[in-house]
Amino acid sequence: MHVGDRWKTEARDSAELPFLVKSTYQLQSINNGIAKLECQGDITSDSSRSGVPGMANAAELKGQQRGSYSVDIKTGMLTECKVTVDIEGTAHVMGHDIPITISTEVGIAGTQIK
Repeated sequence: MHVGDRWKTEARDSAELPFLVKSTYQLQSINNGIAKLECQGDITSDSSRSGVPGMANAAELKGQQRGSYSVDIKTGMLTECKVTVDIEGTAHVMGHDIPITISTEVGIAGTQIK
């Protein structure tokens, strides 16, 4: 890998309202053995999976994921992470359309014990 390299991933979440995340990662820098990565992703409904039986049998979701990661390249340990996700859409439940807004922010900080 070289600074500036990009790669793509796909992840499916099979929660009550299943969704698909297509992400692009880019290696920003490597300093003192720590790789800095940036990530952006598009979130959409995953119509290939069904929700909770008898409840939400369909949902239309769209959103964005943004994140930054710091990884120790020697050990592969995640030393820092911040990810923000914003999703909006509609769930179709028992003949009704229910508006949905989901926002999360996750932060992780770690240190190596020496």
